[in-house]
Amino acid sequence: MDVDTELMFECLIYLNAFYFPVFGICETIMTAAKYNSIVDTPDIVQDAAVAFTKLSAELIKMVIYKRFKNVRRKITTAIVVFFTFVTFAALIYQLFLQKPIMSEGAHSGQPRTLTKHAN
Repeated sequence: MDVDTELMFECLIYLNAFYFPVFGICETIMTAAKYNSIVDTPDIVQDAAVAFTKLSAELIKMVIYKRFKNVRRKITTAIVVFFTFVTFAALIYQLFLQKPIMSEGAHSGQPRTLTKHAN
């Protein structure tokens, strides 16, 4: 069985382009909701920077691949894979490294307090 990896990669890019508007809108709304939340969110600026970096990397990846795939296919694929690593690193941060504020009070035995951001 012969697998066409370039075709699979191109299908993944087109799926990414199809779902990007929903992903971008939801990510932006979630970041804005965290910023305007009555619960104090630690490191909100860093979380917003990571979300913006992830959205930017995805957008740049799709534009570069669409624009240059027929001109220099191997270099374009290498650049797109690099941006995929950037997206993966941002996703790792969001899943494992950012502070999960919703569970802080539940596991410490202390009551949670609601504070408003000082803008």
